Amino acid sequence: MTHPTTNALTTSTCCLLSVLTACGDADAQATGQESRPTISAPTVEIELPELPYDKAELSEVGRLDAMIADSQRLAASVDAFRKMLERLEEATQVSMSGTSEDQVKAVMSIVDGFRTFDAGALAFGHDVLAAFKKDYESDDAFATRYREIYSKAEEQVSEVIQDGPKRRATGAAMMNTYRYLSGANSGALEHYLEEAAALRDTAIDRVVQSAQTDLMVADYKKGKDLTDLLATTKNCLALIQQLRAEDERITTMLTQVADKEVSRHEEVAAARAARRFPSRYAGANAPANAEELEAAMRDYLAKSGYDVRGIALASEWIAIHSVLGIHLYDQIDFYVAAAHSDDEGELLDILYVTGKTGRPDPGSPFVTYSVGGIGEMLANNL
Repeated sequence: MTHPTTNALTTSTCCLLSVLTACGDADAQATGQESRPTISAPTVEIELPELPYDKAELSEVGRLDAMIADSQRLAASVDAFRKMLERLEEATQVSMSGTSEDQVKAVMSIVDGFRTFDAGALAFGHDVLAAFKKDYESDDAFATRYREIYSKAEEQVSEVIQDGPKRRATGAAMMNTYRYLSGANSGALEHYLEEAAALRDTAIDRVVQSAQTDLMVADYKKGKDLTDLLATTKNCLALIQQLRAEDERITTMLTQVADKEVSRHEEVAAARAARRFPSRYAGANAPANAEELEAAMRDYLAKSGYDVRGIALASEWIAIHSVLGIHLYDQIDFYVAAAHSDDEGELLDILYVTGKTGRPDPGSPFVTYSVGGIGEMLANNL
């Protein structure tokens, strides 16, 4: 039978609950590019065993109920974190093949997945684990304490209940419903946190290994094929570097790409001179208010410090759903030509920007965005 939590819950239970509920809403959209969703405590209906006696008179049983509540909340949190990790895994399993633009978009998706996970799910997981360890130290410590309290609860039943039949019935119920309940499993959460760290390394490795292959292939490329290859490699490395700025694998590869660009300077310069800004998306599902959307994104990027010289819609609206199928928000892509801050406007970066709304309504304002470089061009060619 399902019971609400009662005043019998101890301070340790309240401590764990407060950590969980302080985290916010897992699927809420953040405001600003650097802000990310926060995580709420999973909704848990606490299943407490029943006794043929008033638990209010049995304080030790109340302590057992508190530990059971903590265990069930921990289990719910572990399950919630597992689902968030699965969502991250999906984000990291995107294909990195295809055009230069496809590859950059794939790495943008990976980076976005980690940034959202790090600021929401990762903090949630560490907070839940820290709260549990503060109260119980370990799963074994939890089990030991539970056994100790159970023994005290059995003694209390014998001391408090004077009526023989009621005492025996309560003791039997204790044996059947409390003694063999499963303990806590914070070890599963630790395992999932380790998996999250391993996923980060794997994601970085994928991009670095792809860059290594690109540099080997570059020696056999010429002209536009060469410059597109080098630009894509550099842009993907710069994106994945957001996951670990000081990762030596990434910095080494970026240096090698820069050296390759220098050694093939004439071809790189010629490709920049020939590059033109992409045309506006004109697919069947293209929004009718493309110019209005471009103006909104231009203003938004300008407020974020970008010197926008050109902008063009690059996709249709895409609805983003949670793992539970809930429509969270909508997003749409843009090509953006932005001036280099140190180039006096002669050279422009061609960026691919994904604008995201704050709620499931493509008519609502953009509240966050993702950006990745897809090439360079001369400002005179805009």
